[in-house]
Amino acid sequence: MENINKYFEKRLVAQREWYDKKASLNKSKYVNFQKTIIILGATIPVVVAICAIFDKTELAAVISAIISAIISILAGIDKLVQHQTNWYNFRAAEEILKKEEWLFEYRVGPYSDLTDKKAAKVLIERVENIISADMARFSQSSENNKEYDDFIQNELKNAIEKADKIKEEALNIINEKEISNETSATTKTEAENNSETKVSTDIADNSTKEKIV
Repeated sequence: MENINKYFEKRLVAQREWYDKKASLNKSKYVNFQKTIIILGATIPVVVAICAIFDKTELAAVISAIISAIISILAGIDKLVQHQTNWYNFRAAEEILKKEEWLFEYRVGPYSDLTDKKAAKVLIERVENIISADMARFSQSSENNKEYDDFIQNELKNAIEKADKIKEEALNIINEKEISNETSATTKTEAENNSETKVSTDIADNSTKEKIV
């Protein structure tokens, strides 16, 4: 029983604790990524509304483009790394190993009616099969990462194109405002000139009338 106790401590329990830590870590990262994406998405209409109040349409367009790009990048990274999938898989593996511990401890299931030596052998075989299956899953997942590489590249490309489009629209708005301001200034100057000309003409007319009188 000394060997099986050593196996319990060095292999089964250690591996189960490793799965537990990895599951918790991936869960935390997944939740944080999703919270960030949700918060950033919710800020876009707020930014647009605030900038509209202060007549900063071009600034709203630029900020919205930046936020949209960040959201696309975060979503792409989360999809690439697969935090949610890893969280589920690590937690499932941890629970399976935990189940094997209890089945062996109380000699039920595949361990019922077995001698200690036979039960220990069955435990080792089953635990190693579980770990091997998880390693095979991880290898297959790594091979599929090529598809996610393409996905992230497309997401980044779309984000850049969207940012460029919004930037172009913002520049057009700025140019239209500048033209509008220039037109208003020109109109104001012409009005002032016309007013001065009229005043000068009135003065001249009055002077002429006084001379005639």
